[in-house]
Amino acid sequence: FRNGWVFDTTNTIANPASTERSGTSDYSIELIFTQPWSSFSIIHPTGFETKNHTAVSLMVYGGDMGWHDLYLISYDTNGAKLGTQNISTLAPGGYIQPNTWSAIEVPLSLLNAVNIPIGNLEIESAYVTERLWIDEIKFIPER
Repeated sequence: FRNGWVFDTTNTIANPASTERSGTSDYSIELIFTQPWSSFSIIHPTGFETKNHTAVSLMVYGGDMGWHDLYLISYDTNGAKLGTQNISTLAPGGYIQPNTWSAIEVPLSLLNAVNIPIGNLEIESAYVTERLWIDEIKFIPER
């Protein structure tokens, strides 16, 4: 994790240096959600300033089953929830396909996080799963 970001989990097993599946980098984050509504959080202790950014992008590898209900939740630096978006619906075809990487771009407006420092981005699953991989989480600058 770069620029001060750290991670935390709730009922989720996370391997932040998985080499089993990697998108465009050497490593990806392997996640196993052990209970419904489990989560993986990416935390910036001082807050990431979203000014001059328009979206969050990430790559998601759907594992053997694919995904229909994977959520991205934004929180401000005080821990207040800003917004929730089902990111599966933003993947090509309207869901995260099995056994392939899906590029997903989430406009900050859908997360109610325009020009607001973000303290936490949380990836949450409605399901107990085998495995899922995340790679290349980044903020997209204004074009």
